[in-house]
Amino acid sequence: MEQSKYRKDMLAAAVFIAGCLFMILYAIPNEIPVKTVLGTNSAVSSRTLPYFACWVILAASALQFLISAVGYIRLVKREGHQKGEGVALQKELRALTVFAICVLYMILFGQLGFIPATLICPPLVLLALRDLKWQHYVSVYGVAAIAYLLFRFVLKINLP
Repeated sequence: MEQSKYRKDMLAAAVFIAGCLFMILYAIPNEIPVKTVLGTNSAVSSRTLPYFACWVILAASALQFLISAVGYIRLVKREGHQKGEGVALQKELRALTVFAICVLYMILFGQLGFIPATLICPPLVLLALRDLKWQHYVSVYGVAAIAYLLFRFVLKINLP
């Protein structure tokens, strides 16, 4: 395995570790109110599943980080340090553009609602990815329509 692959795996694991720590230490305590599920003195609450999921992901990410770090160290000892591939600036800008569109979707979802945000942002993502196949645009709107109908009529949840 290449050294760059190990470095990428360690970086991805570190990002997941940071995200889980953010969720455990800040997001879950501040965003999810405590509501007991089985009674007033129950150990199971509305935070139980989110905490459990974060701890499982944190443990898996820490294990992946350790495995990648050990593999990287062994490979460096065996082959010596290799120069990195460099950064493909165009690919990185495309990824940042898609991320910015996702943030825009989140903002528009809260301000305008599900339908206008979904009409605007998914096509922008496809354009940023240089996908010009009309079938993909139709499928995005089809999935959005199914999601809307599912929330509205099956789950009885009104989307904003």
